[in-house]
Amino acid sequence: MRLHSKSFSRAAATISILACLVLNTSRAESSRSRHTTPPDSILRFNRKLDDATRHMDNAATLALWADDGVSLLPDASPLLGKPAIAAFMDRVTASLKGGNDGKIRDAVLRH
Repeated sequence: MRLHSKSFSRAAATISILACLVLNTSRAESSRSRHTTPPDSILRFNRKLDDATRHMDNAATLALWADDGVSLLPDASPLLGKPAIAAFMDRVTASLKGGNDGKIRDAVLRH
């Protein structure tokens, strides 16, 4: 089943951007110091974020945010604080339910 709505495309793009930001942050840190290993706390955080993202687990993802965290997404107003971030994540995942069978998640994680 193919979904062709504007909100679906935007949601998929947003998830892709978030995943890329996480991966690029990790890669950038690695390239700056090729001969050192990131601290264990960063490795644990990255594993938790990766796991939460792969399982589209909003509660686990939100637990990694500070209460006053700010999410800056392209073409959108800043999301200020956990309640705003949680509401956004709930809207995104609700728009993805049904019909994707994990294909979107898998596509995002391949990039």
